Amino acid sequence: MSDKTKRIVIFAVVLIVAITVASFFFRPIYFSGNGTAVFHYDGIDIEEPLTKSESAAIAKIVNGHFPHFDMPACGFSNQIGIRFSGQTISIACDNCPTLSVHGMYFQVSEGEAAKFRSIMRAHGASFPCV
Repeated sequence: MSDKTKRIVIFAVVLIVAITVASFFFRPIYFSGNGTAVFHYDGIDIEEPLTKSESAAIAKIVNGHFPHFDMPACGFSNQIGIRFSGQTISIACDNCPTLSVHGMYFQVSEGEAAKFRSIMRAHGASFPCV
C-alpha cells in the first residue's frame, strides 16, 4: 500500500470515529408518550401522571433541543421535573429558563419555562424550590 493510500485510510477512519462520537453527544432529544410530574421536595412527594395534552405540551417544549454539557448556576434535581419512560426532564429549581436531561442542559424561552412550571403546579409542585 502506498503512503497516499495509507493516509487516506487513516483519515477515513479518524473521520468516521469523529462523526460517531459527535452524533452520540450532539443529538437532539425527543420524548413521546405519557409523562409523570415528579416533585419530591420539602415534605411534598408527588408522582402524578400527566394528561395526554399536558404530555404533548411538554414534548413540544423539549423535543428537538440539543442539550450540551454546562455548569449552570441554577439548581437542579432529578426529583423535580417530568419523567418520560424513566428519564427525567428537570427544570431549574429557581426561575432560570433552563432544563436538564441526562446531566446535560438546554435553554428554553421564558414562556416555555412558565408553561412547564404551570403544568407541574397543576399537579401540586411549587416554585422556586431552592
